[in-house]
Amino acid sequence: MSHICIQHKHAITSDGTFCYYESYEAYCIATPINSIYCGTLKAQISDRARFKFEVIVPNRTYYFMAQTESEMMSWIEALNKAVAAALTDLKSSGSTAKELIQRIYEEPSNAFCADCDSA
Repeated sequence: MSHICIQHKHAITSDGTFCYYESYEAYCIATPINSIYCGTLKAQISDRARFKFEVIVPNRTYYFMAQTESEMMSWIEALNKAVAAALTDLKSSGSTAKELIQRIYEEPSNAFCADCDSA
């Protein structure tokens, strides 16, 4: 499990999911802004000088900024490990791509837009 405060937000990777929260308090009461299945994301540096990185999913790119370069690299590494673990779990369970897509659609946090709350 990895935690970070990104641009005054709190984020965590756990059980194949990347979640981010408005604050540590929101994390404590389990109310994420968004929850992303790690099997569908890619993490990469977007601006090394400003410690910015991006999390790319099929329909969107999320931008985050860490406080140091080592923190940024730690997050990219943690996210990429979470992706590898999620894909390994998917492969070992014998799930198909169709089942993966269904799992993404069934994720409760995907029922609403993370920006505007529209359904």
